[in-house]
Amino acid sequence: MIKICEWESKLLKFNIAQLFLINNHITPTDISDYINQHKITLLKVLVKVNDFHNIKFLEKNKFSFSSQKVTLTTLIKKKHYQINPDLFKTSTIDNIKKIEIIAKKVFESSRFFTPPFTKKNGELLYSNWAKNAILKKYDDICIHHQTTDINGFITLKKQKPTMATIGLLGVKKELQGQKIGKSLLYKIFNYCQINNISELQVCTESHNINALNFYINFGFKIKHIKNWYYLY
Repeated sequence: MIKICEWESKLLKFNIAQLFLINNHITPTDISDYINQHKITLLKVLVKVNDFHNIKFLEKNKFSFSSQKVTLTTLIKKKHYQINPDLFKTSTIDNIKKIEIIAKKVFESSRFFTPPFTKKNGELLYSNWAKNAILKKYDDICIHHQTTDINGFITLKKQKPTMATIGLLGVKKELQGQKIGKSLLYKIFNYCQINNISELQVCTESHNINALNFYINFGFKIKHIKNWYYLY
């Protein structure tokens, strides 16, 4: 099955689609016909790292390895994390511009900043993601940390009645290392407890060692790793 990625395609103004390898029912001809019919610029596919059969199929058909998606998970402990509540606000439409600026600058290690994407594409994707989280169009909530100005933010989306996923966590570059990310994570832990969310997931990329170790240090465990492959 191949599905158009409507949000990314509309935002970046070129057609992006995702291939789902289900029961090996797709052929190279199917892929070629779909690309031509829908004028696809980028076809992406996500496969498990040990799915050697499908990896061989992709490589044989000129897909290129892009990056690895790492999914981590943790169970929410029944404890209240001590943070200063005055430093946290639920982001509103008035905060969009400042949070968009942070989002443009702190995710530069993402696959959306590498070919076939450009720096401009990456900035646009992440700033739009943050904006949509604030407007509750993508994630359900955006919470920011603020002293004299907004220092960082975190977004969350409920996937199941008792499970949620962190979408974005970003802190201004010049303020990184000052435990703002830690306090934002603690704020989300407290939010999850209040809202009866018992499991929290987050995704990052395997080359983002800082992000991986950050989450692992707060009790997250790696759930699975998958490879992104691109055809463009």
